[in-house]
Amino acid sequence: MIMLIIHLELIFKKSFNNVVYLNPRDIKHPIGLNLLELPDDLDEDELLVEQERVTEAVVSVLRKVFALFRFLRTRGLA
Repeated sequence: MIMLIIHLELIFKKSFNNVVYLNPRDIKHPIGLNLLELPDDLDEDELLVEQERVTEAVVSVLRKVFALFRFLRTRGLA
């Protein structure tokens, strides 16, 4: 709780109302996030561009996660 207070003090007063605090440990109020959701008002070309951008971002994150996992698994084998 002390760390939360310290971090909240670092937020500019004028930006305080624009901050959303997400606590992944709060199981009574779980966080939902749909990384693949796109706006409905895109035309066909814009939709293809956004699909490609979102797909590349998700794949990039997964590569980083699994690279770290592979490193941690094989670290003791050498």
